Amino acid sequence: MDDFWDEDEEFLQRSDGKYRKLVSCIVYWGNAEQFLLLHRKLRWHGYEFPKGGIKKGESLEEAARRELREEAGIEDIISIKDTGIEIKYKWPPEIVKHPGNKNKYDGAIQHFMLVKVPYKTAEVKSDEHDGLLWARADVVDEYLAFENLRQAFRKALKMIAEVKDNRPQ
Repeated sequence: MDDFWDEDEEFLQRSDGKYRKLVSCIVYWGNAEQFLLLHRKLRWHGYEFPKGGIKKGESLEEAARRELREEAGIEDIISIKDTGIEIKYKWPPEIVKHPGNKNKYDGAIQHFMLVKVPYKTAEVKSDEHDGLLWARADVVDEYLAFENLRQAFRKALKMIAEVKDNRPQ
C-alpha cells in the first residue's frame, strides 16, 4: 500500500499504519532567550512543547494558534514560522490500545512551528499538563522527554541562529 496524505483528514495513512497529524509549537520570546515547555501528566510524564492534533481543513498556522490558546493561554504572537521539521513515531502498545485512542492511530507525525511571542506569559490550560517552565536554550535538552524532540529543537535553534546571522547590522 502506498503512502498518501489527505488534506481533508486528521491523519496520514501509511503502509506501516495510521498516524495522527500533530502540530508542535517551539515557543520563544526576545532573541530566543527562553523557550516554553509544558509538563505532561496524561498517559506519560515529562516535558514537551505545546502540541496537538490538526483538525480537518485547518492549516498548520491555524492549528498552532488554536493549540497555544487551548494548552497555554497564549493569544499574542509576533510570528509563526513553519520549520519544515517533521518527526514520525509509533506509539507504545498501551497508548495504541488506550480507550482515548478512539480513531485507532498507530502513532503520530509531528510538524514543528517556530512561534515568537512578545512576552513570557503562559498558563496551563489543559488537563494534559500540570506545569510549565520557560527554559534557556542551553538547558532545554535536559528537560525534553524524548530524543526526537531534542533533535527537532536543535534543528530549530539552527534556523533561529541563521535568521539572526542574516539580519542587517
